[in-house]
Amino acid sequence: VPRVDGHHILAERGIDVNHRATDEARRGGHMIHPRSARRLGDVLVACMTDAIGLIPVDEMPIIGEAERGAAERLRANLVEARLRPSGMMVSEHLLVFADRGIAISSSRGADVMGLGGLASWRLPPLDMRPLAPPEHISSLRDERGFGGLVRAGDRIFAIHHPNAIARVRLAGDGRLELEGELVLPGMRGGTAIAYDGRHLFAAGGTDARASSHGMGTIHVLDARGSDTPTILGSAPTTGAPRSIAVLGQGVVAVAGGALGIDLFDMSSPAAPRLVANVETPGSAMGLSFEDGYLLVADWDSIRLYDAAARGHLRLLDAMDGFHSSFLVAGGGLQKDGLTGANFVRLEGGRFIATEFDVLLTGEIRRGAGAPRLVVHDRAHRLQRDEKEGAPITIRVSNGSRRQLDLAQDEAAGGSWCVAPSGSATIVLRAAETGAASVGSGSSIALHSNDSEKAEARVLLVPAGEYQEGDPVPSFRLPMVNVCPDGSCPERQECFDLQDELAKGRPILLAAFASW
Repeated sequence: VPRVDGHHILAERGIDVNHRATDEARRGGHMIHPRSARRLGDVLVACMTDAIGLIPVDEMPIIGEAERGAAERLRANLVEARLRPSGMMVSEHLLVFADRGIAISSSRGADVMGLGGLASWRLPPLDMRPLAPPEHISSLRDERGFGGLVRAGDRIFAIHHPNAIARVRLAGDGRLELEGELVLPGMRGGTAIAYDGRHLFAAGGTDARASSHGMGTIHVLDARGSDTPTILGSAPTTGAPRSIAVLGQGVVAVAGGALGIDLFDMSSPAAPRLVANVETPGSAMGLSFEDGYLLVADWDSIRLYDAAARGHLRLLDAMDGFHSSFLVAGGGLQKDGLTGANFVRLEGGRFIATEFDVLLTGEIRRGAGAPRLVVHDRAHRLQRDEKEGAPITIRVSNGSRRQLDLAQDEAAGGSWCVAPSGSATIVLRAAETGAASVGSGSSIALHSNDSEKAEARVLLVPAGEYQEGDPVPSFRLPMVNVCPDGSCPERQECFDLQDELAKGRPILLAAFASW
């Protein structure tokens, strides 16, 4: 392909769907983060946690060129159907039967109602304006909940928590019928499922009582015929599985969170073999493959790999959204860039990506190769008694195939060279006067040969009222009590800091975020 200027990943439009401008939303629509989406013509069909939404792409603000007020106007006119008619409050996954005009949502049941399930929705004609909201058709509800979904003809295979695959039929009238299920041995907390036309690949965490050498397990199943699939083989995964992508040539990729991406050789389905583990700087959450490209949602960046060589990934580009052009008229990414990127879909050379609040669309540009600066530490808190010139450590990576040159033009700065697809830890120094208040002097500028990010600013924030040794604010957190040896039941409780401090025991807090 001819070489072109710029980057492989070109984000074109973005919209923050987290705050609705409606009276109903103000009364309690709080969990409105985009989870997954599919583009049908010029409309996005999106799962927005508590609703199924329809978003006309041509009404989404253009990144860097948005008319003021465009994002607010779009949010105020989002066409959506709240999940409440289905008997569920939240949904994490979406499957669309474009040929039948039906969408299927799945809910794991992690809400105040405690009910999970599947729900079918009839989509309106998408070529008519104004769009009508989707209509609820039917629901399959239970306390166990459902996870990832795939389509195999007119059948649906869904992860049925905690460790089963359900076989579901979509009837002619759009109603869902549960036909049967298969328990997957040694697995707990199933998360991801994929289908290659013959085999199902299902993955999830490993049961603590099972003998395994990994944090998770991937199963290979024969899905031919109309009966319940049969297990052919399984293998441990390096990390806790989040997503699966079939790469072709008998290779399957598994996103393993903070432990990167596993590549499995599936040429012998009875004996899956791990051939490579590819580290990523963030947490690999979502995968999508098309025509030799693998797109990855890596929490604080979107990464594009060349996956044409069997069993190998070569980084082509990575985007962190840490640039002023992404501040789309009140509807785009925040000043600290991508946060919680968890879903990607690549189709027809175009992509959809979601992060904590924002839904992005764009295209993959063949032949591009400009250097790309990706900043992983975008904000730093300075102590009030910080000495002038105190060191600040920032991790950066080169999200491209060309050399990345970095420089800080301050007297205490320096210059750095980062190899293609490499990472670097750089140490900067900030003057005390520059960090005294949040304003024009409260950031450090890095200059690079990145064609779209010649200047990136790292925010410096004063520490505020708290110092080391001060008591922390009281808090309560929901928690799940799980004993690895199976000696205690799994139950949901609430951790209260003051209650635990009153017992006079030392406390170790470990935070785990699941998206």
